[in-house]
Amino acid sequence: VLLVMGRFEARSFEALFEGVRALPWEAFIGVNTRFPVSGKCARSQLMSVRDCQAITKKAVVERLKEKYRVSWFEEQGETVAIDVALHGDIAQLTLDASGVALNRRGYRTWNGEAPLRETLAAALVSLSPWRPGMPLHDPMCGTGTLLIEAAGAACVGLCGTSDEPIGAAETVLPKNLCPLIKSTYGFALTDKCPYTYFSDLIVGETTCDGKKKMYELLGDIRPTYVLHLPNGQLRDHEKQGWYEEVVALKQRLEELFGVTITDDDLRQAVHNRNVYRQALLDLFELQRADPCPMTSVEFMTTLQSGTFAMDVVAQAEKIEQLVATRRQEAAEGKAAVRAGAKRIVLSGCPAGGLINKVGKTIDDNGGVIVCLDNCMGERTNSMMVDEDAPDILRAISDRYLQINCSVMTPNPGRVENTLAMVEKYHADGVVDAVLQACHTFNLESVNMGRTLEDRGIPYMKLETDYSAGDQGQVSTRLSAFIEMI
Repeated sequence: VLLVMGRFEARSFEALFEGVRALPWEAFIGVNTRFPVSGKCARSQLMSVRDCQAITKKAVVERLKEKYRVSWFEEQGETVAIDVALHGDIAQLTLDASGVALNRRGYRTWNGEAPLRETLAAALVSLSPWRPGMPLHDPMCGTGTLLIEAAGAACVGLCGTSDEPIGAAETVLPKNLCPLIKSTYGFALTDKCPYTYFSDLIVGETTCDGKKKMYELLGDIRPTYVLHLPNGQLRDHEKQGWYEEVVALKQRLEELFGVTITDDDLRQAVHNRNVYRQALLDLFELQRADPCPMTSVEFMTTLQSGTFAMDVVAQAEKIEQLVATRRQEAAEGKAAVRAGAKRIVLSGCPAGGLINKVGKTIDDNGGVIVCLDNCMGERTNSMMVDEDAPDILRAISDRYLQINCSVMTPNPGRVENTLAMVEKYHADGVVDAVLQACHTFNLESVNMGRTLEDRGIPYMKLETDYSAGDQGQVSTRLSAFIEMI
């Protein structure tokens, strides 16, 4: 329960200090009370959350010093948490009136503090098909998905797509690290991701150096298994080594759950995933129309939501229903996007954390994303696994090695596929989204830019992260790019 202490305009740190100092903190905070300060900022001139927290803390201390006539606070008593939230030029100060969550006040003191609010956990689990007794896995980049499902486990994606837990992650990880890595670790560290909390095993892969070292730390929080991906796809020993990695994962899952993963289990899992991929291909096909039936935000959100679906067949049915609805609306002249909107292919890093920052900005400036050419893109989903392959495990292994991830050297398939997507979707330009500190995609953008520009295709490299700090710059650049093409 949050008690609103006050709301006021704060265009400067001085105004924030005076506004906080004027509030009656002594009515709720005693001389021995511990009062930590959390914070958040959005579209505010005061974008440094840490500075806002420090100024708020100082203002409260100054207020209490006057009221209690003391110069130092030990803060060794009960905890009363304060939050400062700035949206635009308005600051809102709240105080946590309920104290420690119920799940941290149980009688099982020997079991330690519960890390997740029971209400949140119960709500999320009740909305899913997962039930007690079923194993739950979190894969990164989809690696191991088919084996996990063949073992009878529910499988969800774990890539972090929010800036919210990055501050906590940076207490452990370097600041100059990819936001996806920091977000993923931050959600695990703070116990704010129920999928991480409930998972029996996290399966990761070495698609970058930052990830593989982060997994070592993640393993201290939840059981983690790492698949070692080769750096190339062409040499026989690379293919064989990857196959052996897939075999080892199968054995690990069998040992963990006491099951035997048969070929029939694998073929069924392959079939279910193929059904889901076909639904996604129908979704991509929908965006070829002009005008596009879906906005960039709806298109990207639909793709992202599937990573959290535990029942892929049910998710495929939902997508097909959505496709049918949007197709009918387009036929009736009710397409969500106006005719003549500039058609954009979004390439580069995983874009789940850029839906609003990039997708909505493109929508708002007269464009629309018609195709994603990344790990959630058309090419990835078009690679079906042959359900009738004589060696089904080998077929699975071969399929998952044929990725266009920039970790691969050489990686000509990515540029070639981007060119093919530009032609197929009648794109007007390409935006290459590169997450900060993703060195492989950043370097690969040199060749991507040269190739597209040589063919007269408008190209923009956009290096960004999950924060709102550069939103103005991103909006300006995307607006200018769309206007220019």
